[in-house]
Amino acid sequence: TIPAGPGSWIARLKNVLVVFQFAVSIILIIGTLTIDLQVHFMQNHDLGFTPESLVVLDGPRILQANSYEAWVQNMEAFKNDIRTLSMVSNVTASTSVPGTEITNTRVFGIPVEGRNTEKVIDMYYVDNHFFDTYSLSFVAGNNFNTMWREDSANIIINESAIVYFGFEDAEQSIGDILRSGSFEVTVIGVIKDFNQRSVKEEPGPIGFFHLPRNLYYTVKAEMTDASRLISELEKIWSSHYPGNPFHYFFLDDFYNKQYQAEQRFSGLFLASSLIAIIIACLGLLGLSAYSITRRRKEIGIRKANGAGIGRVMIVLNKSFVIWVAVAFIIACPAAWFVMNRWLQNFAYKTQLSWWIFAIAGILAVVIAILTVSWQSWRAATRNPVESLRYE
Repeated sequence: TIPAGPGSWIARLKNVLVVFQFAVSIILIIGTLTIDLQVHFMQNHDLGFTPESLVVLDGPRILQANSYEAWVQNMEAFKNDIRTLSMVSNVTASTSVPGTEITNTRVFGIPVEGRNTEKVIDMYYVDNHFFDTYSLSFVAGNNFNTMWREDSANIIINESAIVYFGFEDAEQSIGDILRSGSFEVTVIGVIKDFNQRSVKEEPGPIGFFHLPRNLYYTVKAEMTDASRLISELEKIWSSHYPGNPFHYFFLDDFYNKQYQAEQRFSGLFLASSLIAIIIACLGLLGLSAYSITRRRKEIGIRKANGAGIGRVMIVLNKSFVIWVAVAFIIACPAAWFVMNRWLQNFAYKTQLSWWIFAIAGILAVVIAILTVSWQSWRAATRNPVESLRYE
């Protein structure tokens, strides 16, 4: 303990500053760990579909078919040619893919006499290979037929749409009618919810129509030789869609780009943590030098009375560890409040586990001990006669 005197207020001010600096450092360490865990949690969360081994091709923007039938035939021929590749297990065409914004909507409702129950729902236009390609599971009903014209009055919905429209359950909804004005469709299947966008949002209601659209082609294939696969796909593309640029992306990489903001945020927290720790260590280094200088006589007396180096170092380091412990007590509730508020932005989130706080506290104590131990060791190994002569 620093004795009272003219410089005692300076010592107290330095103590307060060190506590504040370490409290900020601990808050930033907890924040860094929490953000990193949340990013990892989102990237490994069960999305309801399988993004791996999928290559997505942007559909052609220049259409050269003379008729709608010719356009459909060319699209089917393109998909069939892709299926001949040995690496390919499936291919599908759709108006959207997971990770993109669904731009198509329709208005549907359960037919109720005298009451308008119609609601807006996001719509996918797909072929009957879409659900197998993305490994989407049916919880009730069946997939579309092979011929899209046979499904002109059929619709497949997801689990969220069951609640959205007020159906009793998935099994009971099969065969029920959804009406849009005078247009009616029959529910023939219900698929398990999947995360169309990132896990920041809960899955919303989605409907699926079996209609030829090729804004996106999704190819499911072995990725052991991805460069050869892309080369073969480009050849087939050029033969069916000349004049259209060939653009592709791997769905897992594309989907994970949604988390770039959180990854940058994590990097910012890490950099801030390192800077705060360095500043806190410099402050602690100055405080320890000041404290040890004022305690030279005490150190000399302890050494003269037979105190060992280890005992002297413990005595000198104890007060600094106490200040870090005080900083930890202050930082924990503040960090919990801030990070808990941040996690509320996500529909699916990790937990603020106790070990996150424990790691931050242990790390802060270890850094503090390493910072002051060099000066403590020098003071503890000094000849006690020199310390007493200095006094």
